[in-house]
Amino acid sequence: MNIPLRQGSPGVVISESTARKYWPGANPIGQTFEGIESMPGRHEITGVAADVVNGLLLQGHDAAFVYFTLPTETPKNLQMMVRSNVAVHEAIDALNKICADTAGGLTCRPMPMTDVLWMQNYPMVIARGVATGVGAIGLLLTCIGLYGLVGYAVLQRTREIGIRMALGASRPAVVRLMIGRTARQVLIGAAIGLPIAMALILFAKSQLRIEETSHVVPFTAAPLVLLLVAAGSAALPARKATKIDPAGALRHD
Repeated sequence: MNIPLRQGSPGVVISESTARKYWPGANPIGQTFEGIESMPGRHEITGVAADVVNGLLLQGHDAAFVYFTLPTETPKNLQMMVRSNVAVHEAIDALNKICADTAGGLTCRPMPMTDVLWMQNYPMVIARGVATGVGAIGLLLTCIGLYGLVGYAVLQRTREIGIRMALGASRPAVVRLMIGRTARQVLIGAAIGLPIAMALILFAKSQLRIEETSHVVPFTAAPLVLLLVAAGSAALPARKATKIDPAGALRHD
């Protein structure tokens, strides 16, 4: 399992969390404890291993975890980790056959580690899906609001556009001007909002066990979508305003 041994040697090995919980400030090597039902008797600790997460990732490291050497008499309800060099389905078939051929008729339920990891991540997978849906809805509503707001703001400047056209400005130049001003406002908003969003993500990571993911795509795609929506919402009414006669544009209310 590639779990590092922090001190001692294999045998009866406890996790670092177990050592801190039951023998705080003391060396646990050589200490003894009473065994559980499947491993009765007193056991002497021979080593300390790194902490593990045996349940859900949100629960964090296990508070207590002990590794026993497999006894001669196999206990009931034993969980074993099997490393194989063959395909997953072939390994499962082989394990089922071994259990069926074993005297006493063992009941085995082989499960790939990918399934175990998926179950450990299940709450985070659900939360990620919900957060993605809420984020998509929020982005859609933002785009709709931005389109209406920018379009209305450009229409309010119809008189300005008429004056510029009367002074000899070309239609493409006026449209580019409106798009540039709108894009600048969006970029200023992104410059303010992105650091706040990153700070919230870092805070969430400090409070929860969140797997490392790249933030390049959402932090790039969201501002880009808003920039395109803003540019389009500025270009359409600006082009419409440039087609109005300058004299009529000056009289626009």
